[in-house]
Amino acid sequence: MPRKKSARAPSEPDSFDACMDAGVDQEERGERFALGAKAQRHYLQALARYEQAATYAPTSVDARYNAARIYYTLGTQFLEPTEALEALVQACRLYTQALELAPVPPDGIPSGSRLDVLSNGGYALQSLAELVDDMGCAHILDACQALVAPVVNAEWQHLAMPAPLYMAAAHWFEQVAQGQRLVLESSVQPAAASVPNNVPAPLPLETEDEQSEFSSSLVAPASLVETWNDQIKCGVDMLAHAPDAAVLQSWVTALQNLIELAQSYVSALPEGFGESQSPPYAWARQITLLQQASLEVPLAQVQRAVEWGVWPAPQEWDALEEAILSQARAALQAPPPAQSLTSVRLGTDAEQMEALVEDLCTLAHHAHAFARLRIDSLLRGDTDSAARAWELGACAAQCLLAAVAPFEAPDSRAAPAPVAKNWSAWVPDTTPVPATFNTSTQISRMRASMYGELSAVALTRAHSALAQALEVAQSSQAKLLDHARIYARRALADDGLLWVHQVGVCPPSEDTLVYGRALTHALPEGGWESIVRDLTLLVGCARALWWRRAQGDPTAEAELTALAGAAWSLQHTSTTYRFAATQSALRTRLGSDMELGCITEEPFWVHVWWPCITAPRFAGLPRLA
Repeated sequence: MPRKKSARAPSEPDSFDACMDAGVDQEERGERFALGAKAQRHYLQALARYEQAATYAPTSVDARYNAARIYYTLGTQFLEPTEALEALVQACRLYTQALELAPVPPDGIPSGSRLDVLSNGGYALQSLAELVDDMGCAHILDACQALVAPVVNAEWQHLAMPAPLYMAAAHWFEQVAQGQRLVLESSVQPAAASVPNNVPAPLPLETEDEQSEFSSSLVAPASLVETWNDQIKCGVDMLAHAPDAAVLQSWVTALQNLIELAQSYVSALPEGFGESQSPPYAWARQITLLQQASLEVPLAQVQRAVEWGVWPAPQEWDALEEAILSQARAALQAPPPAQSLTSVRLGTDAEQMEALVEDLCTLAHHAHAFARLRIDSLLRGDTDSAARAWELGACAAQCLLAAVAPFEAPDSRAAPAPVAKNWSAWVPDTTPVPATFNTSTQISRMRASMYGELSAVALTRAHSALAQALEVAQSSQAKLLDHARIYARRALADDGLLWVHQVGVCPPSEDTLVYGRALTHALPEGGWESIVRDLTLLVGCARALWWRRAQGDPTAEAELTALAGAAWSLQHTSTTYRFAATQSALRTRLGSDMELGCITEEPFWVHVWWPCITAPRFAGLPRLA
């Protein structure tokens, strides 16, 4: 018989080039899987190769840059909050090291590779700031302060995180924009004699020798405007952390100056030049985002100032709201087609549809935020705010319904996944678990976020102050509360949490019991943002049920108790949920919704819900008064 060929073990890379090649190969395999454990395994193997490459070439920019990209991918798409914080911190450190090693050309015009380091470093700092905003940073505070110290002025370093992180990210984006503008301006010079004086020459591409191995930059007018938009986004997120009115105004002024700079650049270009010199649709998209920034800055300013009791002038308020409503009306004139995004697709058509969805969700968020402000003003005696609050709430709902339609397939309503009978009951917390699973998909999780927001909008529109002030609100209140519950349940189903509605009464036992399905529930794909979505949707559904209970629905109490049992079980079977579902995180999830609630809502969360889901044993919710 012929001898069987033995499988030859792959040789271990033993040089810088071999390590880099092996890392690229593993990274490409991870990209093919996109999400899940297999993708994460390939990314971790790629990271090990890039870090090994750095030991062969300690001054290599490429090795640090590639390793930083992997840490960023892991921190934003795969890891749980605690690990994600550490991964993003390490990504920022490596980008800083790569920038220190990247050469600066004698003429001061940065190479595409240097711009890549700056740009990706800015995104890493921005993502770290967003995670800190949601989860806090107590165990990495010193590391965060070390990251911002070199680039943030000393007068701002004392501010609480994440404000200094947003500042650092904005600083990196500012350097990117300066470099991109130098590249664009220098590209005009060689061809100046062959084209009219007022038309910039086509952008030269770097030759293969001039491009670094890790460079993906091709500077175009759209990429410069995109960088300004990224810088503006950091500034807008920072406004919520302004310590006082004077600082808030100074930050707003700086943002307005930046927007004017970008608008001046755009208006100075010959007609059609920006679009012709940019990738398809990229120019139009960045111009749209720049126009939105002109609205987002004053909106964020108003929201922060109102927290201090400083309300906008009536004319300013009306103008902002009318801008939101007019943009929403225009967007609703040509919404994305229904069922057009029911599967993951590539190409410019899908990108355009996704951009329309993003714009609708943004407008819905703005309209909902101002509806809340109007209700707050109504509670302070401004009866004229009632009609505008109702109009803004209706606008938010219409935008969200139009945004979710492209993701709805005829069979998209989630059905219960088959689960062994013993997992649909309360079991000892030491019960061995054969396998964990999650029934959600990338598409269904997108729907879940929008249905969760639809539930929140319905609760805002059902506010008792509106019902007392407007006949249409009073006649619609019961229907809106019903819609809030339906949307919230649908959101949880799409998010892989349909089982939380099936939790029965916990029987008496000497053992600590948990609901079995919580043991088999796998964390959702998508990293820490997916965990935040889980918690937000659970709290949102609890709010919808609490409001129905407050309005006299006798069935809501049992549903609310089942939801509390599910939340308790998740916290006691998963360290990830336990870390993420803190009392401060609960307040973040509730946000301004609880501030607008009736006087008995906050005591429910503080004295009933929170003690119940953090108790050593689940004994059900105390009888609701």
